[in-house]
Amino acid sequence: MIKGFVTNLIFSASIVAIFLYTYFDGDMKTQNISDALFVIGLFMFFMGLISMTKAREVFIGFKYTFKTRFSRKFDKSKSYYDYSAEQKKNSTEVLGIPMFIIGVLYIAVSYYLALA
Repeated sequence: MIKGFVTNLIFSASIVAIFLYTYFDGDMKTQNISDALFVIGLFMFFMGLISMTKAREVFIGFKYTFKTRFSRKFDKSKSYYDYSAEQKKNSTEVLGIPMFIIGVLYIAVSYYLALA
């Protein structure tokens, strides 16, 4: 869990820096830093929440439905159970708890900076 936390922290901090330099043109005002932390923190919060609650199953269901209805290359004889098992086997598990915690921390820091 510590490794996942550190990895997510480094990745998200680099995303915040990229966001600051692209969206705010590198202007390091506290308001801009607060905004960047809030935006990235919000995404991290919801991604962690989705991962923690196993809501991924819903997205697998949507993906299966759209593929059976609209894709010509998809094997329509494949059952949902088989497709779901294949998706779970091929997916990489994202650690939701560290992502959720980092999202909450970014939002809290953003709130603190907005008040300063």
